[in-house]
Order: sequence, then C-alpha cells, then structure tokens
Amino acid sequence: MSQRKLRRAWGPCLVAVILLGSARAAWAQGAAGGADPARLFDEGLQLLAQERFPEACAKLESSQSLDAQVGTLLYLGFCLEKTGKTASAAARYREAEALARARGDDRRATAEERVAALEPRLSRLTVAVADAADASLGSRHGLLRSR
Repeated sequence: MSQRKLRRAWGPCLVAVILLGSARAAWAQGAAGGADPARLFDEGLQLLAQERFPEACAKLESSQSLDAQVGTLLYLGFCLEKTGKTASAAARYREAEALARARGDDRRATAEERVAALEPRLSRLTVAVADAADASLGSRHGLLRSR
C-alpha cells in the first residue's frame, strides 16, 4: 500500500480518536466540576452553620441524589426539621436508619432516636367508617374513593 493510500485510510481514524479523546476529557471535567457530591455536602454544612436552611437542604438533597450516605441523610433530616417539614425529616431519618442497617453503620441508633423524637409531632389520619356497607372503598390513581 502506498504512503498516500495509507494516509487516506488512517486520517479519518486519527480524527475520530482525537475527537473522542477531547469529548471524554470535557465530560470528565464537567462531571468533576458540576456535580461533586462531597462539594455539595460541604456547601450544605456551611449553609447549615449559617442557618440558611432552605439552601442547605437543597445542597444536601443534591449530594444525596448523587451519592447516598448515612451522614447526608441525617443532616438532611435535621435541616428539614429546622424548616418545619417534620414528616419529610422523619422520612429521611428512616432512610438513614435503613441505610445504616444495611451497611452496619453505628449511626443507625442516632437515626432511630431522631425518628422517635419526631413521632409525637407527626400528623396522623384515621378514617372511621360508621357501618360495614360504607366500608367499601376503592382506589383510583392512588387515591381512596367510595364506590
């Protein structure tokens, strides 16, 4: 094969390799700079310390969605408590408890204590039915309705 034909054959391949390499580098840079769970967690803690709770909760939520951690869930529960979202806080503490149990993490006890402390403040809904004929309820789109 002549040198000219060889250049023609390898030229497009070389261009493709260069483009793929630069695209991969750009992706890695974007992933590292734009969505770092540790950075988001640290920013969330700083905002907590400044008592900027709604902003802190958002940072901690973002960190948790990228990298599920027991500590993040515990701080997020605390943050949600501070914003008055007790049911959401209890849900996050329960998630922390389950994750800690699965990982053998000692912070499971902390999560259990936080859920227990919130329990008396959680709202409950009780449906009382007067007679058995009225007890016939169906579900549509996840909502209860009478039949």
